[in-house]
Formats: sequence, structure tokens, C-alpha cells
Amino acid sequence: MAERKAPLILGIGAVLGGIFLLFRKKKPPNAVLEIAYAWWEALGYWIEIVETNTWPPNTAIITTWKVKNTGGESGIFKTRLLGVESAEVLLNPGETFFFEQSAISLSLGTHQFTLQMLADDEVVAEYPYQVRAITIM
Repeated sequence: MAERKAPLILGIGAVLGGIFLLFRKKKPPNAVLEIAYAWWEALGYWIEIVETNTWPPNTAIITTWKVKNTGGESGIFKTRLLGVESAEVLLNPGETFFFEQSAISLSLGTHQFTLQMLADDEVVAEYPYQVRAITIM
């Protein structure tokens, strides 16, 4: 008799475990910045964007941002810089993508920026950085 109850108990355990998995709360999409680069024509190659940067003034500078979905669900991701949003990309958990921002040109001086990362139209992370625009000889 005990032999017949064992499969029944295991079966009920499997059903309850399956129900738990269906109703557990998944971690929503989230983002982390893995690395960022800037480029301008006179430089000719990409340089890493760090917390404080020195770039030339009055030069079209393109930035690219490698974003990773660190959440437990897929989501539509994009970046926002100076109010301008990048293209949207569907990222599954663990996937990364390089988002390119429109070219910016800075006047002389020190500028503070914040890159925003959005998942499903909600800001999920912000990364502030500074740029000193000076004439580079």
C-alpha cells in the first residue's frame, strides 16, 4: 500500500512545483552599462567614455553604449541622451546591444551629462559623466 502512495505523493509534489513556477514573480527587465565609446573624425578611432572625459569643442562626436539586460524577462530597450532616444531593441535576459546616439557638438567648457537606459519605456538606470571640451593641440 505504501508503494502506491509514493508515486501519488511525487505526482502532487510535481504539480505544486509547476504551479509555483507559473506564479513566481520574475525579475523585470533591467539594464547595466558594460562599456561606452566616443568617436570623432579627427581622432579616427573609438575611445572609451569614462566618468570624466576630454573632447574637442565644435566637433561632431558620436557615442555608442553597450547595454546588457540583467533582468529575468525580455524587454524593449533604448538609451536617451540629451533628450534624444536611440533605436529600440528587444533584449532577452543576458543579451547585450550597442546603442548609437546621434552626434553631439560641444562648446568650450565643462559639461555634465546623464545617459538614461530605458526598458519598456521606464528608466531603469542612469549613468552620469562629465566632458571637458577644450582645444586639443
